[in-house]
Amino acid sequence: MRLLGLLRIHSISEMGPTAPAISNTRIFHALHSEQKLSDICRMSALYKHLGALMTNFGRLHIGSRSVAMRRVATEREVMLMDLKLRPGKREDADVLAKLVNYAGEGLPRYLWEQLAMSGQSAWDVGLERARRDDGSFSYRNATVAEVNWRPAGCLIGYEISSAPEPIPDDMPAMFVPLQQLENLAPDTWYVNVLAVMPEYRNQGLGSALLDFADTCGKQSLRSGMSVIVSDANPSARRLYERHGYVEKARRQMIKEGWQNDGSSWVLLAKTFGGNSTI
Repeated sequence: MRLLGLLRIHSISEMGPTAPAISNTRIFHALHSEQKLSDICRMSALYKHLGALMTNFGRLHIGSRSVAMRRVATEREVMLMDLKLRPGKREDADVLAKLVNYAGEGLPRYLWEQLAMSGQSAWDVGLERARRDDGSFSYRNATVAEVNWRPAGCLIGYEISSAPEPIPDDMPAMFVPLQQLENLAPDTWYVNVLAVMPEYRNQGLGSALLDFADTCGKQSLRSGMSVIVSDANPSARRLYERHGYVEKARRQMIKEGWQNDGSSWVLLAKTFGGNSTI
């Protein structure tokens, strides 16, 4: 449920050429490639195989394999039966801006406020970035969870390379602890944004998106998965721990003008098939 790639929306698109060391991170752009599935989580091939959730078992079909979702209460199964995952669309921008802000603990809105021009609101900036065709926050990089034909949640992620990214002296201080933690999770598929709209929470959507993230990580041949959460967000941590993530490290937050109840960023990670890279 966090952020470093999200913060790089600011670093890549808004800080411009003054911060090349931040902008060289490889954001996951293969989500809608037309190439075969065996390449980096080829989403276009995956999406055409996504089917309805099976009664009582809640399974997402992805090609010849299926990813088991945790069972939810009987009264919620009808809603889950109507869940589908699809590529993001430009018209999702309003929902995506809200979801990114939820996932970022309010930090995205804080950054958008700093970027707003005269007459612009923070949300105007967020919508503008979600509607663009490029950038890590672009609708093109989002997988949207749709319930009853309405956007209900989203996933955005990317690969972390096996080599740590250098931290330049001029990196904004509030980003440094996040980059330090990301550097401790080499060769993983990073969950940059995972969020569900409030009215759809506690209904299995987060688990469905995390299962799909696992598929992306495995298809991209990463050694495992990683995410960074605030220590003031226990519900997010519980979700990831149910999916096998464990705490690897933490760093103190540097907030500047951002208001948040947390004091530390926490790196959670898990490995695939006994790998021990992280």
